[in-house]
Amino acid sequence: MGDILTGAGNDVIRIDNGAQVYGVIDTGSGNDTVFLGNAGYVVNGGAGDDIYYAGSGRDVFRYSAGDGGHDLLFGFDLRRDVLAFDVGPFDIHITGRDTLITWSEGSLRLVGVASPDLDLSGAWIA
Repeated sequence: MGDILTGAGNDVIRIDNGAQVYGVIDTGSGNDTVFLGNAGYVVNGGAGDDIYYAGSGRDVFRYSAGDGGHDLLFGFDLRRDVLAFDVGPFDIHITGRDTLITWSEGSLRLVGVASPDLDLSGAWIA
């Protein structure tokens, strides 16, 4: 399967374990919910308050200028998954058991990840 592009609206995407996506999952604007399977995927954060559930593969979550909203990411693994940011400047705060990353247009909360080891010093983290 190639890219998954849903456009505007509140979408729910559920990728079953074993499903292959050979492109980008881009939910566009809206308050979207994405459940990732076990193969490893590339997800573009978009405008809106999105909820992501990382799978057991190496997932990449990308944010670019214009990607606003307040997103939640469950299941992020510091050893395996990747955050890619082309936004800035941004701040990182440990909030209880979570890590909150904020920039002028939005935020991303890594739920259950409270690690000072998260390094977002580059323009793109990969």
